Amino acid sequence: MSAEEICKQRKLFMNFNVPGSRLTVSCPYDGKITQEQLNMRRKVEILKYNKNASTSGRLTQKQQFAKLSSPNYNANRVSCTQDKFRPVLTTSSGIPGPPIFLFEDPNVPLYKYATNTNAGAITLKEDDTQWIVSIEIDVTNLENIETLFTRLIIKKAIDQAALTYNVQVPVSYHLSGNNIFTDTSGTIINVSNITSTLQMKYNDGIANSIVGTVPSNEFKVLLRPEQNITTVGNDSTYNFSASIFAGYIDYNKLLVYTSPGNVYTFNNLLVTTKKLDLRTNAVEYTKTSQTNILNEIVFNIKLNANANTTFLKTEENCIITSPTSHSSLPHVYSISDSTGLINSEILNKSSINVPNVSVSNLVRVANGTNYFGAGNIFYINDSISDMSVVRGFTYLFNQSDTTNSGHVLAFSTTPNGTHGGGTEYVNNVLYVGTPGEEYSYTLIKIDEWTTLPLYIYCKNHPNMGLPLVL
Repeated sequence: MSAEEICKQRKLFMNFNVPGSRLTVSCPYDGKITQEQLNMRRKVEILKYNKNASTSGRLTQKQQFAKLSSPNYNANRVSCTQDKFRPVLTTSSGIPGPPIFLFEDPNVPLYKYATNTNAGAITLKEDDTQWIVSIEIDVTNLENIETLFTRLIIKKAIDQAALTYNVQVPVSYHLSGNNIFTDTSGTIINVSNITSTLQMKYNDGIANSIVGTVPSNEFKVLLRPEQNITTVGNDSTYNFSASIFAGYIDYNKLLVYTSPGNVYTFNNLLVTTKKLDLRTNAVEYTKTSQTNILNEIVFNIKLNANANTTFLKTEENCIITSPTSHSSLPHVYSISDSTGLINSEILNKSSINVPNVSVSNLVRVANGTNYFGAGNIFYINDSISDMSVVRGFTYLFNQSDTTNSGHVLAFSTTPNGTHGGGTEYVNNVLYVGTPGEEYSYTLIKIDEWTTLPLYIYCKNHPNMGLPLVL
């Protein structure tokens, strides 16, 4: 690697470096015990073990011998157990300065400093973040043009030489055309073979690439000019546009070499085939031709589609015939690595409600006994019984409860998931947030192609799950 490439990487990394906070000197005490109370306790403790001190509470060796020799000494006399609370003047201990009363309060600890600080009482916290992402929102990706939508930044705390990542990207489809003659009414435009390829780049070179799984590999539109028609002479033209939130592009098992300081850019390459449906042959053109139509239309996708700026479905002078319905999944960007770390961002933060969820389930983690034995297990709605599901339903597993911290709920066709030799089931599965934190959940749609039974398991710990059955 040349010096120029190293400098370029360093510059990219520094763009995402978070500087430390400004120096703020804080008190080394915890705020519950005052400095005066601590000083008093320390003075008493020093005098207690100071052999040269002649406090009224501690006799010298000579005084003790004289006391034993005294005819008035009573060995059975009981000493006061609360003697330490009796105030004693500092003058009795030979302490110079203004006389004050000393007393020992055992409720005041000897040391009550804030822990994990340096000499300036500044709290030290090691950054244990292994990687972060910076995403671009509402990125328009045209055909045959590489478009950047995410940056992956590897931090110093990374402890793996390489990791595999799964990326879920919310995407919407868009098709439009301008100045189309009205004789095209009834034409069916079919954008098929939609292929989305993630090209991961290190500097300007491709480090890895992977073909994603798109929510629908075709976008079909029927032209129906009915409004905003412009007529000039004998020619009538119109514009059309069609948009639909299709769902998610899944990029699975992307291998990344995770050297600290590396910055990778995720670029998407979109390739499609545009053609007219065979039924279009029945349409008689007088002003245009099939070739002209194909040349005038533009197809693109919007990556990291934000629901606040992207309508779920819009049709102007056309009808979307495929896909037949738009996805109602929330717009959430999610990336996870092979160790179970997840980073997700809700792109429509103004609304965290998940629409069209058939069944919502509360997940807790507690000690109990399941098929695998005793230990920490998942409780679904406070039950560990097999969970019945219905095809066509969407199930939400709410992991906002703090007991879910560190426990990522996942699915597999194998009991105990990856811990039992199986693989993670990812079809129609969405992970949102961090388990144990507010608004975190796992979503799965059980459709006609879903393999059943499925088994719930924890990505990080074995023997915690239960089956999903019809």
